[in-house]
Amino acid sequence: MDEMTVVLLGAAGAGKSGLAAILGAMPNARAETNDGVVRVSTATARRRYTFLDAPAAQVQHLLGSHVHGALLVVGGADGVMPATRAHIEAAKQAGVPIVAAYLSAPEGGLDTELLELVALEVRDLLAKFEAGGDATVVAWGPQGLSAVAGALDAWR
Repeated sequence: MDEMTVVLLGAAGAGKSGLAAILGAMPNARAETNDGVVRVSTATARRRYTFLDAPAAQVQHLLGSHVHGALLVVGGADGVMPATRAHIEAAKQAGVPIVAAYLSAPEGGLDTELLELVALEVRDLLAKFEAGGDATVVAWGPQGLSAVAGALDAWR
């Protein structure tokens, strides 16, 4: 079975840890924390995944290690933050492709129009950094997790 290591990128408060917790709650998932880095291991029919969620200070180190791709997490209510731009740029410099983007939303959800605007902003930023743009899956909500999983499985 093919294996893929994916780093979660995003500004503080964007929802990376929440997404890691959701991934860790999947059937057959295993989560562990070591040196502040949360590693969530899970599998689909196609491949095994290790998702890495780390504090901002450790992201550059992770991008320089054996990482196959990145999943950009953006707070749906906040949109693109300066740290979001910095992480996209760091991933590009490290040669780590951004495979998909997930917009996190608070428990009560957000207005679909707002999420669509944030998705457009994310696609524009990814295009600016030549990191995917319109070709990148940008999704939110429970159905969005399925879209992100499909994008990861289809990649490479």
